[in-house]
Amino acid sequence: MRILVMAGNYAPEKTASAPLTADFCRYLTAAGHSISVVTTFPHYPQWKVWPEYRGRFYKKEMIDGVSIYRILNYIPKRPTPLKRVLYYGSFGIQALLPALVSGRPDVIVCVTPPLELSISASILKVLWRVPVILWIKDLVPDIAIQLGMLKSPLLISLARRLEDFAYTNATKLFVLGRSFAENICGKGVPVEKVAVVSDWVNTEVIRPDIPGLGFRQKYEVDAAAFVVLHAGNIGDKQRLELLVRSAKLLHERRDIQFLIVGDGARKAAVVAEATSLGVSNVKFLPLQPQEQFAEMLAAADVLILHQHADVTDSVIPSKLLTYMAAGRPIVVTAAPESAAGIAVSRSECGVAVEPENPTALAQAIVRLLTDQEFRAHCGTSARAFVSASFSRATVLSQLESLLHESAGIVRPNPQESSSPRRMNKPAPTSGDTRNGHEVGTSSRNSNLSRKLKIQMAIKRLSDVLIATTGLVLAAPLFLLITILVRFESPGAVIFRQLRSGRNRRPFCMYKFRTMYEGVAHLRNPDGSAYVGRNDPRVTRLGRWLREFSLDEIPQLLNVLLGDMSIIGPRPETPQYTDELPAWALEKLRMRPGCLSMSLIHGRNELPWQVRNKLDLDYVRNYSLSLDLTIFFRGVWAMLITRKGVYSPDEVGASVFDARAEDAVEVTSYQTFPKE
Repeated sequence: MRILVMAGNYAPEKTASAPLTADFCRYLTAAGHSISVVTTFPHYPQWKVWPEYRGRFYKKEMIDGVSIYRILNYIPKRPTPLKRVLYYGSFGIQALLPALVSGRPDVIVCVTPPLELSISASILKVLWRVPVILWIKDLVPDIAIQLGMLKSPLLISLARRLEDFAYTNATKLFVLGRSFAENICGKGVPVEKVAVVSDWVNTEVIRPDIPGLGFRQKYEVDAAAFVVLHAGNIGDKQRLELLVRSAKLLHERRDIQFLIVGDGARKAAVVAEATSLGVSNVKFLPLQPQEQFAEMLAAADVLILHQHADVTDSVIPSKLLTYMAAGRPIVVTAAPESAAGIAVSRSECGVAVEPENPTALAQAIVRLLTDQEFRAHCGTSARAFVSASFSRATVLSQLESLLHESAGIVRPNPQESSSPRRMNKPAPTSGDTRNGHEVGTSSRNSNLSRKLKIQMAIKRLSDVLIATTGLVLAAPLFLLITILVRFESPGAVIFRQLRSGRNRRPFCMYKFRTMYEGVAHLRNPDGSAYVGRNDPRVTRLGRWLREFSLDEIPQLLNVLLGDMSIIGPRPETPQYTDELPAWALEKLRMRPGCLSMSLIHGRNELPWQVRNKLDLDYVRNYSLSLDLTIFFRGVWAMLITRKGVYSPDEVGASVFDARAEDAVEVTSYQTFPKE
């Protein structure tokens, strides 16, 4: 499948949802799917764009085989409630443009928050007619209201309306646990629309047997110290000032060392709290690279998950699962009824204490320090719990199946290719050789020049801009033709026909109806369906529309939907696609176009094999300059010369007699990556 993922955070960011979203995309890529990600520039948790990404508004890059489309949004230096609304809203709306450039997928996955992504996703759902999955990582606006970040009745009302809009327009909702599902269904969402998909952890990477001494030595932590570790975001949800106060209560215990590893909006406040209290047993370390994360956890004796007192069922931290995989005891400051509190109780992985109670937290740490048997039991239980239900392979396999189900595509067996077959004959694959020409090989795809990738991105952006402008300018003419077609003969104004798109993807092509209703399926005496100048099936208005190619104006909608391009090979019906000779199959590697090489070389007067040869020439010798040539010459051919509008009488069923030896050699070729 082709899957578009829209997410506010992505690799190389190391906190929040970024690591799991990136791992999810890596898994799907390894399974054979084509993944595109629309996201922002890396900026979290520092709340400023990373130095290596600054000075750009848009960037496309490839990470682990995943195409990443980044767009710059508003990023506040100090996130206040209002600034967060602008932060989320700017990305949620701006994400539409790079999503259009990425091309039409089989399914869209929106990782929320931000819920504002549902605005762009809903537009794409209508344009592309594809399902949208809302993957809910936090219950917004619930969490913002609980934390006191959202207090204005007006803002709360608007947030609730956005939430209702997002849930209503999504095809499916993926949630992290039963508490999330109950919350959402309690807001009127049908139960059958919700699927529970937990977070996961790579239990092969995060393990209890990894040595942590090297990490201690690197940061000058005593090898004999009892290390209490917090790792990750330092924000409003964590309120780590309270952890510092617990450290102050234990400052006389020289054998206990607190490590606060990470960054975030409240780090300065937490450091200031430590300074004001004069604590000497707290050390602040920077965010660690992903490859050192397991070693960092192994260096700890106790892991801390600190949550705000008002956080109940709105947050299920993936960090908790990662902690469990490390096989270390965990102290959670969370309400007993919260998802984190319930998980600690069920797994017996540690101790859950009252939130915002530094004394209770300090007592729990001392208990784990003094009771070695209890500490070992908690670590062993934690590892067993996460391995049984939250391993990477188990959860991501379930998630992949749900994606197939949502897209309406049968998931292939493991022995088969993961790419669904939508037509009877598959498009050329890696290693196919036809008439001495290697077709669509992976080696050529992997060696595509940067110039060609840029050209393809510009081509898609140009398609969207030209189609949008054309539809706006042609709106009065569109309306006039609609009235005339309706007035002249009964029937639908728009003629719809199934065509084969890029990589044989079937799509519905739109045209103004130029024939009388119910006669399009009739054939000429020779069995062909070609339209001659005096074809009795064509209406009087239809002849005029065909003469100036005005019947093809609705194809601009196909361009916006991502089914077609302004310039490209001719769109064929599935019947004709099945009859294509082997040498012509490579033309299916690009989107079909409204304008083509055939248009400027004689159009319908050309034999079928010559048209295929021209299409193949276009695909193998593609460039933006060639597109410009075809565009201007094509417009001239449609409006001025109008050559080849109708098929000559001698062109009929014999066009199917094309043979491989009719193909003319071409001197160069290029293949095109999955967009």
